[in-house]
Amino acid sequence: MCDTLWSEYEMLYGVYEAYNDQSLILKGWSVTLSLAAIATAYSERVGTQGRMVVWMSAAAAGVFWLLDAFWKSYQLVYLQMLEGLEKNWTCTAGLDGPMIIQQWEALYRSWHFLTVLHYPSVLLPHIFVVGLGIGLALFYPPRSE
Repeated sequence: MCDTLWSEYEMLYGVYEAYNDQSLILKGWSVTLSLAAIATAYSERVGTQGRMVVWMSAAAAGVFWLLDAFWKSYQLVYLQMLEGLEKNWTCTAGLDGPMIIQQWEALYRSWHFLTVLHYPSVLLPHIFVVGLGIGLALFYPPRSE
């Protein structure tokens, strides 16, 4: 029975850690795409649409921020499952509880992705790019020629 519980724990831990990799990828794409769009807006070739490009880059960073919050909320469900296994670790107990999918669904219903939007691990670096885009669009828009 211990081998089965340990296998479940290892699998859940692997999934939990994989979310960190995905979060870093989301952050990288958010910063790269948004800053590239902002840089493009201030180039000579964009013309009158520069302000719109800056607004869109801020919006794109915002979408990545929301997606990162979704991923973090999913990851936190796996963390709760891991914590539950650690608290109730008995090798003599049978596997009579709900299976992984049922546990995940029940735990996720108690979460909402908006609760994790303000977590520093989710907030950064998206908030800087959103703020930069909004600030530039409002106070220093690209010149139209």
